[in-house]
Amino acid sequence: MKKTSIQRTFLNSKYYYLLACLLLIPGYCDSQWTWLNPLPQGNSLKAMQFVSSTIGYAIGDGGTVLKTTDRGNTWIRLNTGVLDNLVALSFVNPQTGYIVGNSVLLSEGFILKTSDGGNSWLLYWPPYGDLLYAVFFTDADTGYLAGDSFFFKTTDGAITWTRLYPPGNVGVNAIFFTDSQNGCISNDYLSKTSDGGNTWTQDIPGEFVSLFFCNQQRGYACGYLDNIARTFDGGLSWNLVWLGLNKHFYSVFFTDTLHGYCAGDSGAIIRTSDGGDNWNIVSSGLAPWLSSVSDRKSVV
Repeated sequence: MKKTSIQRTFLNSKYYYLLACLLLIPGYCDSQWTWLNPLPQGNSLKAMQFVSSTIGYAIGDGGTVLKTTDRGNTWIRLNTGVLDNLVALSFVNPQTGYIVGNSVLLSEGFILKTSDGGNSWLLYWPPYGDLLYAVFFTDADTGYLAGDSFFFKTTDGAITWTRLYPPGNVGVNAIFFTDSQNGCISNDYLSKTSDGGNTWTQDIPGEFVSLFFCNQQRGYACGYLDNIARTFDGGLSWNLVWLGLNKHFYSVFFTDTLHGYCAGDSGAIIRTSDGGDNWNIVSSGLAPWLSSVSDRKSVV
């Protein structure tokens, strides 16, 4: 099972959010029924991103796309026209964003794009019919897309895609770029590119499912069975951090170079205030696994 949480870069805020994947109801509601409780919906949520100090998006099963414009106090559900499960998102500003999901009927992935803050959506089908797990855009036109067997790049806003060939034997499940040329991915290794994905440098192995960079040089990765790693050279080399908690972590997020969080199994949250040298367990008070951690953030 692959889960991702994709965030924008260069952040500084004291507020953060946790996205609890509450397995309340599978699938989605038939159009003849009206959802009553909990509001605004009750499908499982998979990823979340704040794109300004007030505006954020969350996605999940049954085609769920939620939007807040008041720092997460209230949420509205947006109509995308699809009812399939959505797994990852990447917004470059409050208006323009991309969401990937997988069609149950066709067993292949699709891309949703909005240029007006979620009021309308365009549907794209990438080549090869792969199931999709991760997406990351560095601007409105340039983005990267990952699935079971393929890795793609677009420079025209998801209209056309070029296949790239990163190292590794399994599909990419986490992507983070600090600009259009420099970025890292995770499959069975953590790998770095400095030329927009044409060539890659492979480093340590491990099942990492989330990547986050505070700036061009300092980055973090988390994953299964206490897999947490950090880099101080833009992803060329990584160092493992041993926790001894025997837990899966699905999302990593830092508010600055010192203060960060990981969220995962059984409501587990760990926190660091020294750049990842030491981590403390924080109780979320939630029983489900947590799939995404974010903040009320400004994109710089």
